[in-house]
Amino acid sequence: MKHIAIIGLGFMGGSLAKALHNRMKVKITAVDKDHASLMLALKEGTIDAAETNIEHLPIEQYDIIIFCTPIEQTIQFMKLIDGKVNDACIVTDIGSTKEQVMDTAQELHYNFVGGHPMVGSEKYGYEHSKAHLYENAYFILTPPDDFPSNKINELQKILQAIGSIPVIMEPKKHDLYTAVISHVPHVIASALVHSALHFAQKDGMLLKLAAGGFKDITRIASSNPELWKHITLSNKRKISEVIDQLLNDVSEYKKHLLENNGEYISQYFSEAKETRDHIQDTMNTDIPIEYSLNVDIEDKPGMIARLSTLLYEHGINIKNIGIIHNREFVNGVLKIIFDNRTDQELAYNVLQKKFYYVYQ
Repeated sequence: MKHIAIIGLGFMGGSLAKALHNRMKVKITAVDKDHASLMLALKEGTIDAAETNIEHLPIEQYDIIIFCTPIEQTIQFMKLIDGKVNDACIVTDIGSTKEQVMDTAQELHYNFVGGHPMVGSEKYGYEHSKAHLYENAYFILTPPDDFPSNKINELQKILQAIGSIPVIMEPKKHDLYTAVISHVPHVIASALVHSALHFAQKDGMLLKLAAGGFKDITRIASSNPELWKHITLSNKRKISEVIDQLLNDVSEYKKHLLENNGEYISQYFSEAKETRDHIQDTMNTDIPIEYSLNVDIEDKPGMIARLSTLLYEHGINIKNIGIIHNREFVNGVLKIIFDNRTDQELAYNVLQKKFYYVYQ
């Protein structure tokens, strides 16, 4: 039975602990400064032992050590355990950037491979963790050139056991890709919110109208601010490179817009639509997928209760439900959010059979 140390028992670390506990015969020790999270995990049986300080761990006893902490803290811990790790142990992390940790690993004397599961959520904390988070998700690995092949194979088998899809990638390429598809989109979402605040000034009506499409595309701005501070600072060069390209694209669009160049504008949106329509969303990403449906119903007493009861009777859990007042970009007046795609698809079929107008 492998003995695994998980350093950081928040949303990501907690979900990983649950996945490992449910799918493998392992002994898990967790380290976190939040005593309440550790006690809850022990009570649930997710972990076997707990510590609030990494320096109290018998590092030499572990088969696998996984850092689930912000980048700066991970680097600090990587250095702290140097000289204590046994030769057979695999040390890895789940941070969103890889070049910085891999540079640090070159200075150390144990088997370290960078890791990044392409999963995420706007929620944080162990209390929101879930065992199925890593299912069907790409799990990027960035091993150094001299990393033992048997250790990579061992780690890949563990990732496959929890339902992930391991992918080997160079650290620099990884950080550029995540800047494009994850980090800069988060910056843009936050920038859009700041822009809305600027134009709203003292009139709250603009923000009241900011539902529908605006709220959907800015949803990731609700993620943990402290976490995203660490992520963006650790990938500042690649993020800056992508922002430069983005600003060029937007400036070019603005130029043709002011010139009333309808042909360019039509092509601009057409190319974006064609590319966007071919992106598959079956995998989890750092930009969490929202499993939602919009339902067009009449504004009558009891309609929401009737619909909720129908879904409940079919064993479908509703994560959140609310009325959409701005329908510029969406069909339907009632938005229902589910925990996963299975519930979303089941609800879609159930509601359609009952002759509701449902839109994804």
